[in-house]
Amino acid sequence: MIKIELNHIVEAISFLVACSYYKSLKNTFLFWVIPYLAFILMAELGASYFKYHLHKPNGHIYVIISLVEFVFYSYLFYHFNKNSKLQKVISVGSTLLVLPYLFLFFFFSDYKSYDFYLPVYTGFYLAIVASIYLYKISIKDDTEFALTKQVGFWVASGVLIFFSGISISFLLHSFLKNATIKIWGMSIYNFIPQVLSIFLYGCITIAIIVCKKKNQQLY
Repeated sequence: MIKIELNHIVEAISFLVACSYYKSLKNTFLFWVIPYLAFILMAELGASYFKYHLHKPNGHIYVIISLVEFVFYSYLFYHFNKNSKLQKVISVGSTLLVLPYLFLFFFFSDYKSYDFYLPVYTGFYLAIVASIYLYKISIKDDTEFALTKQVGFWVASGVLIFFSGISISFLLHSFLKNATIKIWGMSIYNFIPQVLSIFLYGCITIAIIVCKKKNQQLY
């Protein structure tokens, strides 16, 4: 049995929208959002299957999910940012943060250290990169440049909200895990990522819709 949760629903919606806009995406680097969303949805459902049907730990699945997420968003920001120096910073920073994931996946069977530390580092890293990008495009001196019409604006906004929130949630995991507050039958620790996923995949969906024309310049 697979327990369908809110994040599965918003991921599925975003994936279906991406597929429907295939022709608009295929000539841009944003095309990779289609296989990315397909992977995330299947992996999340697989993690649910391990937990609720097989009653087995699913930490190894989330290691892979987090690694793919990190690589994918680093790839997007590398292409969104046209500054070569910033691209080098993203390349070096991303490589250094990918290595602990690979080390953890291949040499550890206990993923507790991953659960509470790696997502904090990578989450804040992506949030900082997204903030820098949003700052750069917000000061762009171009009267015809509308932020809400830029694909990068929506992706960066979703990444900033989701990963900064997730990182804070992981930092407060001890407190949130023991909290007795429940929202819609979920503990607050599980509720937070569910709500944040709406912002992330909602923003990605808008970014896909914004990318309407072939060979559109992506800022």
